[in-house]
Amino acid sequence: MNPFLNLLDTVDKTISVCISLCPVNCDKLPHLDVSVNNNIIFSAEINEKKTLKTTVELLEPIHIKIISKNNNAVVLQSIKIDDFEIVPNYIHYSDYVGSDGTAFGPTEYLGVSGQWDLIIDKPFYNWKHDVTGMGWFLTP
Repeated sequence: MNPFLNLLDTVDKTISVCISLCPVNCDKLPHLDVSVNNNIIFSAEINEKKTLKTTVELLEPIHIKIISKNNNAVVLQSIKIDDFEIVPNYIHYSDYVGSDGTAFGPTEYLGVSGQWDLIIDKPFYNWKHDVTGMGWFLTP
């Protein structure tokens, strides 16, 4: 993990996003679309544990969206942003809504067709600073 001050000094201005998913039943495969900031990184059936990786710009907000296209269940095992574990530790910042409008709230179990969202509405390190209770984050 890169401490915030060291990260600002690097030439690489991107951070990594790693998403791990696993189907519940391999006989009935879930079909998923996974996108990060509206860039689709996966769109297919998932028949085994799958780890998806991408990067985002350091200062842009992050929106992770998983759309389940059939009623076959999948478990969201992990989401790490720059090696900081979001799921399961901060699952309460997510939301899952079924295709019929049923709100399931924060969950790691995507059992019906619907959309799961994690929205970080500010740069990741500002958000991380807030949610970990590090106090005020001053801007110069």
